[in-house]
Amino acid sequence: MRKIYLTLITIFCTLNILAQGWPANYGGVMLQGFYWDSYTDTQWSNLENQADTLSKYFNLIWVPQSGYCNTYTNQMGYADIWWFNQNSCFGTDRELKSMITTFKGKGLLTIADVVINHKNG
Repeated sequence: MRKIYLTLITIFCTLNILAQGWPANYGGVMLQGFYWDSYTDTQWSNLENQADTLSKYFNLIWVPQSGYCNTYTNQMGYADIWWFNQNSCFGTDRELKSMITTFKGKGLLTIADVVINHKNG
C-alpha cells in the first residue's frame, strides 16, 4: 500500500511541476464572444468583421464550441456529435479558420469553450 501511495504522490508532483497554467503576470483582457442563443451575433464571419475594433480593447476572444451538433441551426455547440467536423450553426470550418487567422494577425488570441462530457452520440 505504501508503494501505491508513493507512486501516486510522485505522479501527482511530477504532473504538477510540468503543468503549464495561466502565466502569472498575464495582463491581458479576455472577451466572452458569445452568450446563450447568440446564433446570429456569434457567426464566425460577424466576429471576424469586428476584429479591428476588438483588437483595440481585448487580447483574447473566448468563442463557443465549434463542433458539429447534428444541425446547423439553433445549437450552441454543447451536444456535439463529431468534434472533428467544425461546421456548425456559427459557420463553416473555413470561416472559423479565417476568423482565427484574422484575429491572430491583429494580435488577438482565441480560446474555445469546450465541455468534453457534453456530447450527443
